[in-house]
Parts: sequence; C-alpha cells; structure tokens
Amino acid sequence: MAGNSKRIAVTGGHGKVGKVLVPYLKDKGYKVFVIDCDAPSDPNELAMVADLTDFGQALDALSSAGEDTYAHAEPKAFDVVVHLASVPHPRMLPDSDEFRLNMMATFNVFEAARRV
Repeated sequence: MAGNSKRIAVTGGHGKVGKVLVPYLKDKGYKVFVIDCDAPSDPNELAMVADLTDFGQALDALSSAGEDTYAHAEPKAFDVVVHLASVPHPRMLPDSDEFRLNMMATFNVFEAARRV
C-alpha cells in the first residue's frame, strides 16, 4: 500500500495503542493526522492538540483535513477516523467521571465526523 493517499485521523494517537498504530499506518503509506490532548514530541508530526470533550475543538480538529494539512485542499473530510482517545486506564478518576468524559469525547468525535 505504499503511496496510499488516504488521510486518517487518529484520536488518542499518543496513547498506548496510538503509539503503535500511528507508525504502522505511516509505514503503510497513509497520511496520518494525530489528535490528542498531548503535544507531539516530533515537531514534524501532523497533529493537533485538542480536548475532545469540547465539541468545538473536536469539530475544529476533524475539519483540519481540507486545510493546508496535506498541501492540497481536496475533500474537506478525513477518509477514516480511528477513535482511540479515552481516559488511559480505570481508577484514574471516579467511575462516573471516566464514563462521562469518555462518552462525551466519543459523541463529539462521531458527531463532528458526521458533520464534516
């Protein structure tokens, strides 16, 4: 699949699974855009810092595909969205907070993807 032109947004791309998935996708030739609450350690990584529990930030992040992100302005949406963002592990927060944050982020990512 080398040279694949598909654009993939990966939320939580700096997390446990994302750290493995993002390099794998890049090696396969995909154009990967990471959306995470942590800034990238690589200044050349296509990434945006966003709090996905905020709908405006989720919409802004998923609207980034058609801008200068890839030096061309084809379709205004990513081809694929891989949603991995979540509270990293149980017991970091009370169960009700973990559920609320994960559900809000998931809703916002899905709704933003639908709108874009």
